[in-house]
Amino acid sequence: MFIGACVYREDHGLAPLLRLRVVAHVGAVSYGVCLLHMLVKNTILSLANAVQFELPVVGVFGLTLTGSINAASLSCRYFESVFLRMKRS
Repeated sequence: MFIGACVYREDHGLAPLLRLRVVAHVGAVSYGVCLLHMLVKNTILSLANAVQFELPVVGVFGLTLTGSINAASLSCRYFESVFLRMKRS
């Protein structure tokens, strides 16, 4: 219900936060983050195991979060945008 209220009315307390460029960008690539986060996490864990380094859970979370957002941003820019342009023409 709270999320619906934020969408329905734009003059709520979270509006300044939701208008930040970083938050808007994460919202734009969130589907890609959803698709890629396990691939990124497994890659990070495999690399850590290959060099025999044990990452704490917080480290895995932080690296997975930043890696997923970066991978989704690259995917959106160089892969998804091509198909979106084709769709418009």
